[in-house]
Amino acid sequence: MSFVSSITPPLGPGAPVGPYEVVGHIATGGMGEVYLARKRGLGGFERTVVLKVMLPHLAQDERFARMFVDEARIASGLTHPNIVQVYDLGTSDGGGLYLAMEHLQGLSAIACLKRCAHDKVWIPQEIAARAVCDAATGLAYAHAATGEDGAPLGLVHRDISPENIFVTYAGPTKVLDFGVAKVRDRLAETQAGEFKGKVGYMAPEIIKGEDPDARADLFSLGVVFFELLTNRRLFHAPVPATALHRVLSAPVPNVRNLRGDIDPRLADMVTKLLDRAPRRRPRSAEEVADRLETWLNGRPGTSKHVSKWLQDRFSDAHALSARIAKAVENTGQIDPDHLKEARRLNGDALEDTLVRELSDSERQQLDPTVSPGEVSTPVRVSPQAPAEADRPMLEVVGSEVDLAETDDSWIRRDTRSRRVWAFLAVAMILGFGWWAANRWSQPPSRKSWGGRYIEQGVVHRVVAGSVRTVVSRASRDPYVLVAEQATLNTSGALGALEETRRRLRALEDPGLPAAADVGVYEDHPFSAYALEKGESLATKLKTTFVSRRQGLKLVRSIAEVMVMAEEGKLVHGWLSPELVWITAKNQVRILGFRGPRAISAATVASAAASTLAPELKSGKPAGPKADQYALARMLAAVLRQVDQSSAVAAAAVLARATAFEPQARYTSTGAFVSALERALRSRRRRR
Repeated sequence: MSFVSSITPPLGPGAPVGPYEVVGHIATGGMGEVYLARKRGLGGFERTVVLKVMLPHLAQDERFARMFVDEARIASGLTHPNIVQVYDLGTSDGGGLYLAMEHLQGLSAIACLKRCAHDKVWIPQEIAARAVCDAATGLAYAHAATGEDGAPLGLVHRDISPENIFVTYAGPTKVLDFGVAKVRDRLAETQAGEFKGKVGYMAPEIIKGEDPDARADLFSLGVVFFELLTNRRLFHAPVPATALHRVLSAPVPNVRNLRGDIDPRLADMVTKLLDRAPRRRPRSAEEVADRLETWLNGRPGTSKHVSKWLQDRFSDAHALSARIAKAVENTGQIDPDHLKEARRLNGDALEDTLVRELSDSERQQLDPTVSPGEVSTPVRVSPQAPAEADRPMLEVVGSEVDLAETDDSWIRRDTRSRRVWAFLAVAMILGFGWWAANRWSQPPSRKSWGGRYIEQGVVHRVVAGSVRTVVSRASRDPYVLVAEQATLNTSGALGALEETRRRLRALEDPGLPAAADVGVYEDHPFSAYALEKGESLATKLKTTFVSRRQGLKLVRSIAEVMVMAEEGKLVHGWLSPELVWITAKNQVRILGFRGPRAISAATVASAAASTLAPELKSGKPAGPKADQYALARMLAAVLRQVDQSSAVAAAAVLARATAFEPQARYTSTGAFVSALERALRSRRRRR
């Protein structure tokens, strides 16, 4: 099915997409155009992101629109150093869907493969093992992800390929594009008979129509590992049907027969990953990562070695990337010739056939290792006459199979007849969603609060309320007002706010300011705080460049303030980045303390805050361990953004503090903060 007539040209520099401004066009993906963009913040600060804007012809199809939303919903809930971070999902002025994600600098695995094949050099086995180990670590996290109810999501990527594994110049490797992932409660369900992902990397069970589990990703990862070690395509073929047949039955050579310097243990790992029977593969991605870490121990395969190899091997691409980043920082623009050069250096100009396919005769000559009980009949593509070039014939021993389809029309069902109605349905759904999301969070700009304040605007929407800026009617002084959306017992809520304010005054800690005023207006209990010049932590992380040193200082300051709160027997209840105020002098102020009965089951029934502890979502009273959970999630977000190596060093500590069961967390916030500080100190010693 051809869509050429409906594809519009890419957006040019300066074009607005929601709150972002396009800097340059990077590439065209399977579902959208990819751009480098920036978002400007207060005081001249800005943030560079990668935007994926859905292709116009796909936006008219409801299923594809839902798949695009799926990618954002799934990926935004995955916060790990080896998974690309998704920041935002929205609609542009023209109604098109866009996705804003982390801007990575480095090369995809396919770019490394193409350029190394072009230069006739091997990728060092330690570098390949580290890239696969990092990818397995990210997949292990995704496979173990749980929903808000604590039940496993059953997430399977299903599109692991060299295009979706990205090696950064900093060293860590990240997994990209969860757009076709299978998850327990995804919006867009796969239709019967439809495949998702790249056929040359699909696990056999997916091709057979079976319900895949996490081991399907391990097979795909094995194909990538094979190709990184050998500079050869394993199952790839120009015709999808041929690739599918090769996945199911073509012999798989041992990597040592293609490259003699490969360690036997790595070759054994590749063989086990490529076993066609899922039960005979490694049990989990975590097991793969652990075995590779054991093999890499003492070898030149750390992130530092990867960084040095990548920058030395592809010094031209690295230097150009630095020039582009500098130009974006200084002028907000990119020379189009630089982008063209970057695409060339990233291997876009190199033919896919440069990484040569394994011929069937080579498979037989290289001592193939075929899984017991699986089909092992050699398959060869017969020569085609020019007139029959569009109807390939596969010759199997003793019979012929006629494959009339040479494109993807047999994989992707035609939905053209439903496009008009699908477009109208998507427009109605998005319109209703916008109305529902904004009905309460954007009240009239001149709303009066209890007769004492005039509202200036909504700053943030939080889990059960909002943060607003108001002006006092009496003094005209500005305040930050933290308001609950609603409560079942306004008098009880007001009493809790008054008690909390009294205890905060007794502490006299600048990081724990007492509210200047509390009140209730139209069933909205609120606390008003004298406004200091600055911004919330949520805004700072989105719009302001935070250096590693500043970020680590913020982490320690926020942690120390919450330890002080715990010592004062104060419970916050709904801690989030929106309620952490960072002054112009980088001092921390935590707003919105409400006490142990702050959140009821009614107010969080539909809440989806990432920092809200699981026990609160089931209606249990807030406690110190709920604050510990929220604090750990918040500090993890800061570390991921400002210093990924620190995030990795502290991963075990943060994981324990965010355990689903409260009893599995640290005994106190103080104990958690002490363990976190030790982890960060050990990271500094290793450097």
